[in-house]
Amino acid sequence: MPEAQTVLAQILRMVPRGEFEKLARGHGGGNRARSFPCWSQFACLVYAQLSRQHSLRDLVLALETKRPLLYHCIGTTEVRRSTLADANERRPYQI
Repeated sequence: MPEAQTVLAQILRMVPRGEFEKLARGHGGGNRARSFPCWSQFACLVYAQLSRQHSLRDLVLALETKRPLLYHCIGTTEVRRSTLADANERRPYQI
């Protein structure tokens, strides 16, 4: 029996991941990134827009409620506020 996909997964499927990764490398998005890739940051920000989160704290709390789905949609099992704040601060906005 096929499982239904979340709205987030359906939207992320519309963005070709290979092209996104190539653009991220071109803008230097992968520099100094060890455990939180650009794709995960992008997926978190898309989720923030879809769920109308107003702050990083709200976003992290909302992501914790969806912990079983995080790995399949975002690629990580846990997102910390400090990690997301550092990624937003250090990575170029052009990505």
